[in-house]
Amino acid sequence: MATETQALALSWLSRLRGWLALLPVRIDDRRFWICAGLGVLLREAALQGSWMPLREAMAWAVTHTLNLLGMAAQLVEGPAVVVGPHTIGLTVRCSHIEVFALVLPLLWDRRLSGLSNLLQIGALGGALFVMGVLRINLSIALYLQGVPWEWAHDLLLGVCYFAVLAPILHRGAWLGAPALASTTSAS
Repeated sequence: MATETQALALSWLSRLRGWLALLPVRIDDRRFWICAGLGVLLREAALQGSWMPLREAMAWAVTHTLNLLGMAAQLVEGPAVVVGPHTIGLTVRCSHIEVFALVLPLLWDRRLSGLSNLLQIGALGGALFVMGVLRINLSIALYLQGVPWEWAHDLLLGVCYFAVLAPILHRGAWLGAPALASTTSAS
């Protein structure tokens, strides 16, 4: 019995190593894990806020984009968008603020100036806003065509997460951080 359990555990461990090998990072790089851990903490902190001005701006942009596309949409408080008989509320996660917070430590590159880093962060924020508006519009359009909301919304959300994370992980800005030496040098 114990050997069977051990074999199963080793099999899953082998699969996990295979999946981790697909990541564009070295799993033994402490700099990555420190930045990723900080990102997770920032993400959780970001999810605690209401981000109402951001959500209202996104709802306004979604409503106006849908109207430009010929779908009668109305902005309501909440913030929410009404399209036909459906009311779609925009939550904090719709704004992608949690993704923004998650990748900030991974995006900051110590080899660049502060201004360059801030410009990149601003560009990412703008891109995430536009991506969010387009994703919500497409999700609503698919939903109105009969696609289940979980597919129209969640599948697109996963694609967007991948589209944001893949280039940031590939770029590896955290490699610009000083390596964490395990030995000390004599002064």
